This record gives sequence, structure tokens and C-alpha cells, in this order.
Amino acid sequence: MSKEIKIPAFAILDNLSTCVILSSNKSEMLYINSACENLLGKSRKQVYKKQLGEYFIYAESGKRFTAPVPKNNNFSVNEYAIPLFLPTQQTQISADISINQLEEWIIIEIRVQNPAINLQHTNQSSLQVKSNRNIFSNLAHEIRNPLAGIKGAAQILENCDATKKNKYINLILQQVEKLNSLVLQMSNGSKAQKTLCNIHRIIEEARMVFSINEEYKNIKIIRDYDPGLPEIYIDSGQIQRVILNLLTNGAKSMNLNGVIIIKTRIKHGEILLGKRYKTTLAIEIIDNGTGIEENLIDAVFQPMISHFQEGSGLGLPISQDIAHRHDGVIKLLNSNEKGSSFVLLLPYINYAKNFTQNY
Repeated sequence: MSKEIKIPAFAILDNLSTCVILSSNKSEMLYINSACENLLGKSRKQVYKKQLGEYFIYAESGKRFTAPVPKNNNFSVNEYAIPLFLPTQQTQISADISINQLEEWIIIEIRVQNPAINLQHTNQSSLQVKSNRNIFSNLAHEIRNPLAGIKGAAQILENCDATKKNKYINLILQQVEKLNSLVLQMSNGSKAQKTLCNIHRIIEEARMVFSINEEYKNIKIIRDYDPGLPEIYIDSGQIQRVILNLLTNGAKSMNLNGVIIIKTRIKHGEILLGKRYKTTLAIEIIDNGTGIEENLIDAVFQPMISHFQEGSGLGLPISQDIAHRHDGVIKLLNSNEKGSSFVLLLPYINYAKNFTQNY
């Protein structure tokens, strides 16, 4: 962007309900206002210098949206009731489009004809999580009765004289308690018990639990931590469960042999569940596995759907539910034959005293 153009000069555009984009004549997005951030589910920082066609596609022809090259300073185009597909939201809108030239830049205005449709899809993730909770509740009701029977039988065996079986009985009881704890979370929607935590301590605890499992002995974990991260208010047990689940999924995708990278960073201007946050914690789990089948990518967070042969299809939906209880989200950043990358985004809502000015 030219030095003469200052972003604060466009602050007034944030008060508009219409999506406004400042583009170069090469169809690079140089600025978007708040309404456009909400429409795309992306911040202006995330889309800076990205091609318009990555975020807007003509629904009828399938062609990617581009900024027309102006022929003169009075260049102006108006289109009405144009069906546009938004890849980031996986939805289609109908919009009026105005395109005008401003010196060497192009101003694009997109007016959604039915904002209710956009609002529905902007909140799609939240609605999916609510639906998942109902499914979890039904599953919990069906699971609790056999769990009670297993526990009762184990307790009877514990009182028998077969002392040699005691260690196995104790193991059964421990596993049943873990299952019961999981069922309780699915059934009663337990609230996150948040305390101020060092996120790297939580990740390290999850890593240690993962590493002591003999099944994962051939998995190498590389840690790429930002040492300056401030503490964050979270439920340590729930977030540890999310990290452990992402590590386990990564290991399975590599057939239990490969490399997983755990990366922590600070992000700015992220939009989570329809709300923009100044500062966000990002925990990325990267594996070098075989990736997720293309037909399952859009459904990875839906319950009872798994890309693993013996998977339950509950790990990622439960993890997403936990993320939402922390006002955050889990996103699949990419997945191909070279591996997959998931990121857990958690907003810094309550700032720690040691939050440095660097952020």
C-alpha cells in the first residue's frame, strides 16, 4: 500500500453495515471494513494482499471474483442480485456490487440482499456445537447404564479372594471412572472451571501423558514455543484433554510413526464465534501424516464421523465444544498428503498482570 494511504483514514467505514473492500488493480485486498470481516469470518490482517477470488466466487459460473482493470478515472460498475459463493463460510449470498476507482486503487462495495442468511452461516459453528451437545446427551444416557453394571461387577470381584486379580480389577475401576467422567461432561454440559494458567505447563503435561503410552513410542514431538506468552484463564483439565486429543489424532494419521510439531504463538485481530479479539493464543498441532480424505474435511467436527477406521468420531466434536466453552475455536488450517494442521484459538479475555507491552 502507498505510504500516502493510512488505514486510520478508513476507520469511518467500520461504522457501515455494507462490506467495503479496497483493492489493487491486481485484485489484492488491501483493506476491508468490519462488515466485510464479519461476512468472511476473517480479519483484515488475515486477508491483506490476498486475492479477491480466494474469498468471492461467482456462484453461477464458478469464476473467481476479480477487480476489473479501470480504463479511466471515472470508472464505475454496478451489478445487482449477483449470486456469490463465500468459500470461507461455505455459503452463498445474493448481493449488489458497486466498483469504483480511487486513484490507483479500486473501491468495492458489496451489499448483501438477505443479511439473515449471512448471519445464519456466520453462527454455523455455534449451532453445530449446540447440536453436538444434544447428541452427546443422548449418547450419555445410553452409556451410563452399562457403565454402572461394569463398575458393580468389578466391585464384587474386588471383594473376592482372588488376590492375583486385584491389580487388574483396580485398572478396570480406574478406566471406568475415566469413562464416567467423560460421560458426565457430555451429559450435563459442565462449565469450564477457569484459573490463571501457564499454557506451556498444560501442554507439557498433555505431552507427557501422550509420550508414556507405548503405542506412541515412534512419534517424535518437536516443540516450537513462544517463551513470552502470558498466562491465560482456562480450565486446565479441559484444555489438556483437547491437546491430548489433537496429538492422538496426529499420531493415528501417521500410522503411529512420524513427527508432530506443537507451536504456540500470539495472534492479533482474530474473529472467534463472530467476535473480534485484540489478542488471541494460538496452539497449532502439525503432523506429517496422510491427511484427511477430501470428502470428510468439511465434516471433521461433526459427531460420529471419523477418518480413522477404528475412531469413535467424538474426539474432535468434544474438543470443539470445550473450545467454545472458552470462547475459542479449533480450526483445520490445512490437510493434504503431506499432513494436517489444526489450531486451537483461545482469546485473552482476562489479561494477566505480566502481559508484556510487546503484545
